[in-house]
Amino acid sequence: MNSKEIQKKIFLLCSAFLLLCTIGSTQAMAQEQDDLTFVFTQEEVDTKAIYHGESITAFSKAFSSVFISPDTPKKTNYIVIASFIVETDGRVTDVQIIKGDEFGMGDAVISALSRMQTVRPAIKDGKNVRSRFLMPFTIQGNGKLKVSKKK
Repeated sequence: MNSKEIQKKIFLLCSAFLLLCTIGSTQAMAQEQDDLTFVFTQEEVDTKAIYHGESITAFSKAFSSVFISPDTPKKTNYIVIASFIVETDGRVTDVQIIKGDEFGMGDAVISALSRMQTVRPAIKDGKNVRSRFLMPFTIQGNGKLKVSKKK
């Protein structure tokens, strides 16, 4: 083998190595991006996201402290079902009203959830992950609030 053939083989080997490194790096970056954008349900995580105090009572008390009930006609109960994401840093985002957006109740729930302190995020495989909650809220006609158990 002459030196040009050796150089050509070295060049091809180096090119193949760089290509493999680029593919591996691209796959790792894609996995990292998936980790940042994928949202788990509460059933898919190892440890569920939870409010400080670790109970629905603590969550209900904190939510009640920032919830401002809109003026409504007297009615027994208003039920609002909200969906939201707990981010990897514990922020509550992407609040959506699934049911019960009458008389401004949905907007009041969105506003209160957006103003709450951070939540301890869910954990999957030892890492903080994004997780989605579906939670019903019952607001009584007198403006008192009852938060049902997390779904």
